[in-house]
Amino acid sequence: MVKRLSASVFAVVLGITLMGSVAARWVNNGDFRQGIDTREGFLTPTAGVFLPYVAKDHLNELPTTTPSSTPSATLTPSVTNTPTNTFTSTPTPTTIATTPTATPTVTATNTVTPTPTATGCPYGPVILPFDYYLHFENFNCGGEGVAYHDTDAINQGGEYRPEEGVDLGVAINPGWGNSFFVGWTEPGEWLKYDLEVMYPHTYYFLCFVSSLYDTASFRLLIDGVDMTGPVTVPNTGDIQNWTIISLLPDGYFLSEGLHTVTLVIESGGGNYDFLQAFPATPTALP
Repeated sequence: MVKRLSASVFAVVLGITLMGSVAARWVNNGDFRQGIDTREGFLTPTAGVFLPYVAKDHLNELPTTTPSSTPSATLTPSVTNTPTNTFTSTPTPTTIATTPTATPTVTATNTVTPTPTATGCPYGPVILPFDYYLHFENFNCGGEGVAYHDTDAINQGGEYRPEEGVDLGVAINPGWGNSFFVGWTEPGEWLKYDLEVMYPHTYYFLCFVSSLYDTASFRLLIDGVDMTGPVTVPNTGDIQNWTIISLLPDGYFLSEGLHTVTLVIESGGGNYDFLQAFPATPTALP
């Protein structure tokens, strides 16, 4: 058994030695081209396989292998976008119970309420030159003996200011609009009005009147001074037939500040709607 093992080892060693000798001769003495040796044979560099001998004279008969150009494949990664489900929460509306607020009902009225002034009286003063009209029904506050004097304590017409003793009626004047007038006049009666002048200037005055008589007359005082003397009211044939009387044709200069205008009844029977005051030269005002 020992002899058989020795013979086998000897054979293996001998084989390896022969193969190494052949390989050495191929490397050192070989004239090779395209991986083929011209003598005993060659070993392929990659696989270590021993190929048979090929004569040098037949080298040109060997097929020449031209490596084909194989395009290299470019791997493009495929990216798949997977959509992400986004959940948006929708707020649930909350119903808040509200108690309806009652809306007050506004009832229109034809009653005109004058605006109170700084003095507490809603009927004056008239401011010049911004308000040209002094309505005779808007006499001062204060009552009998202060703001006016009337021969009786009753408002004979019962209009506008029924609690006062001044007699007031409705004036129908299509050209100037309806208002109220002082009527049922008697001699010696009077009424006072506040007039505030913003710019000192000369003013003209016009008076709207009517009468059923030929004898009615009046005077106009400013700050207690008789400006006009007795002025006759013409007979217009009807209480509602109004006419214009020009007072102080040359005008009257009013200084800046508060003034008092007084209507004095000289003879009864006249009706008085309003007094108009306007500047002599409006362009001269600031």
